[in-house]
Amino acid sequence: MKTGPGRAGWALLAILLPALAFALGSRGDERLPQAAEKVTFSKEIVRILQGHCQRCHHPGGVGPFGLVTYQDAYRHRKAMVKETAARDMPPWSVAADCAKYQDDPSLSQKEIDTIAQWVQSGAPEGNPRDLPPRLVFRKWELGEPDLQFTFQKPFTPRFSKGGDEYRCFVFPTQTPEDRWVGAVAVLPGNPKMVHHALVWVEKGSSSEKLVGNDPSGSYSCFGSSVVPTDSIGEWVPGTRPHLFPSGTGRFFPKNARVILQIHYSAHYAMKARAMGPDRTSVGIYFAKQPVQKPVVATWVYGPDTFVIPAGDAHHTLKGSLTLSSPARVLAVWPHMHLLGRTMKVTATLPGGKQECLVNVTDWDFHWQRTYWLETPPLLPARTRVDLVATYDNSAGNPNNPSSPPRDVTLGMDTTNEMSQAALYYTVETEEAGKGKTSPRR
Repeated sequence: MKTGPGRAGWALLAILLPALAFALGSRGDERLPQAAEKVTFSKEIVRILQGHCQRCHHPGGVGPFGLVTYQDAYRHRKAMVKETAARDMPPWSVAADCAKYQDDPSLSQKEIDTIAQWVQSGAPEGNPRDLPPRLVFRKWELGEPDLQFTFQKPFTPRFSKGGDEYRCFVFPTQTPEDRWVGAVAVLPGNPKMVHHALVWVEKGSSSEKLVGNDPSGSYSCFGSSVVPTDSIGEWVPGTRPHLFPSGTGRFFPKNARVILQIHYSAHYAMKARAMGPDRTSVGIYFAKQPVQKPVVATWVYGPDTFVIPAGDAHHTLKGSLTLSSPARVLAVWPHMHLLGRTMKVTATLPGGKQECLVNVTDWDFHWQRTYWLETPPLLPARTRVDLVATYDNSAGNPNNPSSPPRDVTLGMDTTNEMSQAALYYTVETEEAGKGKTSPRR
């Protein structure tokens, strides 16, 4: 009796066994993949940090610690994984489906996964020869300004009766001819105490009379006190200087006076134990190319008066304006205070089409941004711009300055609230003016 395969069977096995062996080997490779090369600080991680994090996290930067060296990154490796996975860092609080903006620091999912893989594998340093050149961080991010001003001496706000203080510092210039401003940078001397700074230019001399003999070269200014020729720049926590597009700028008359209005916050000065002197500086950069179109600023405001009731965790405020001329919107600057949660600004064109300009889904008072649109939209005349903002005045809001919560109204102090957004745009007509404006703060 035959117990083995016949001649035909042996021939069939000779054909099938190599294919079977190949298939089994393939499945084995899938179960046991070859070990990938380890992610290291010197090769991958430092490049992610340079591209997305070091602009703030470097010695002297606004970040609370550096992320420049291997020792820096290793010390904060667990926080890096946690904060990037939650997309809390780098801070970027706008919805991705609204519009695309310049200088978006957001990490890709691949970059987030690379950081996690690095930490999971022990956070190796790697070969120092793989390191790229270190980034150089300057005091003035845009380089040395054409005009630079600072206080004559450090100024200490008085904070009488626990309230905030508004102070206007005046700096005369000797520019012999009219110029155009291409960018403005503000360096707060005591950022834990400075709520915001606005930069105005004045053609007259009213501010000089208000200063009088004050040794600080300033005067008290709740509001502007002087009607400026133009508003050319601002600083709030999180703001970075930005060059206006080529061919655009803000008007700067000859022999103007620069007025720097600073809002000093008593609430934050006391909370941060930063009750001390301030010596803020402002730098002005003139446009390098001829300016054909002035940059205009206007504000979309919420209600003229409002009350956010104590305990209300979902309070909504709305506002709108209608454009009288065609406008190419360059940027949007949303602004609220501590109770703010979300703000959406949309444009409704005359035909009914809607365009999203900005949608802040997780407002952070400590990290405000001006959002410069990657492709500035052209909005026709009679376009309506709508603002919808929400607020959380409940005890569950960790940023609520009052415990227990109290009713909060529109006001100028940090513990009051605001509901507004600035639009920066060019007027798309031959009659474009110089964009005189004085925003309400």
